[in-house]
Amino acid sequence: MRPLFGLVADKLGIGKTIIALDLVLTLGGVSLFMGLISLSTLLIGLSGGSIITLYFNVAGEIFGTKFSTVNSGILYTGKAIGGVLGSLVYNYLYFANPLISSLYVTLAGVASGLLTLSVYLKEIVKPRI
Repeated sequence: MRPLFGLVADKLGIGKTIIALDLVLTLGGVSLFMGLISLSTLLIGLSGGSIITLYFNVAGEIFGTKFSTVNSGILYTGKAIGGVLGSLVYNYLYFANPLISSLYVTLAGVASGLLTLSVYLKEIVKPRI
C-alpha cells in the first residue's frame, strides 16, 4: 500500500494525504469502538503502515535534506518506541475496559490528524525567505 499512498501524495500533496490517512485511522478506531472488528482491522492495517513513509517526506520538507539520515533514524526510533508503548497502553486499557481501549485508538487518530494539521498550517503561514 505504500507505493499507492505515495502516488496519491504525489497527486494531492503530502499534507492532504497524511490528513486523509489520519481520517481513515480515525474511522478505523470508530469502527473498533462500534464492534466492527473486521472493518477496523482493514482500515487501520491498510493505512497505519503506509503513513510512516509520508512523514519522512514531511521531515525533508520542513528540515531539508542536510540531516535526512539523522531525521529518518529519529522517526524510525519514534515509530518503534510508539509501537511498543502504544501496544502496551492499548493492552492495559483493553483488559481494564475494552470500550476505553477503543476510545484510545479513536483519539490517537484524531490527535495525529490535528497535530499534522497544525504543523502544516504553521508551515503555510510561515513567511519564506
